Amino acid sequence: AKYNFPSFLRKINHPNEIDFTRIPDFTTSSQDQQLHRLCKNNDCLYAASTSSMTSIMSQIYLFATNFKPPNVECLYSTEFVNMKRGYTPQTRKPIVVTLRYKDGIYAIDSNKGNKNDGNDNSLLMNLGKSLERMVTMKEKEFGNSLVKKQIQKNKLINKPVMLEDDAYHFLKKGKLLLRSQLDCFDERLPSGRQTFDIKTRAHNAIRLKMHNPTVISDYRFNRLESVLGLENSY
Repeated sequence: AKYNFPSFLRKINHPNEIDFTRIPDFTTSSQDQQLHRLCKNNDCLYAASTSSMTSIMSQIYLFATNFKPPNVECLYSTEFVNMKRGYTPQTRKPIVVTLRYKDGIYAIDSNKGNKNDGNDNSLLMNLGKSLERMVTMKEKEFGNSLVKKQIQKNKLINKPVMLEDDAYHFLKKGKLLLRSQLDCFDERLPSGRQTFDIKTRAHNAIRLKMHNPTVISDYRFNRLESVLGLENSY
């Protein structure tokens, strides 16, 4: 078969095969020294990342529109037409953020609440982390840096990992400085629009049964022309 992308991307590594200790942890707004310094230099009162603001903006939108249902008439699949159009409990649930004060600046951090509440989505989060690295690194670099079996085979366990630091775009609005992570850069894109994000999403079948190892490792999606519609096709 011929691919318009590196062929090693055909097989996604199971999270158990990845050494996540080699991937830097996410830096919250309150822990980001660069963000704090830029706030001071630009006379900002609040510092936040897009991830910590998304849930807040979602709630504002829902209240401002009185929970207006989404319009799905533009979707290709007719399977959506007869489905419920309300928002899921996950979308409507209360959200909490934490404001951490330091040197005249309030950093806005997401508050995930009790991590032992039974809603463990660490598998999906880990898959997202490994996939982002997988599609932005060369095959050999990815294997030698993060795949346990390859690290052991090539005797690289004690070799320092030289993964690139996260890159960010910053936006100031009034007294708020917002940080947005940049995933990719391609010089072939038009000037001024050469950076873009990567979003990885699990199929509904995996989301509903993510604690079942068999579903995670053996699942294959249908063709896009599935008679059940696009909802069941990716």
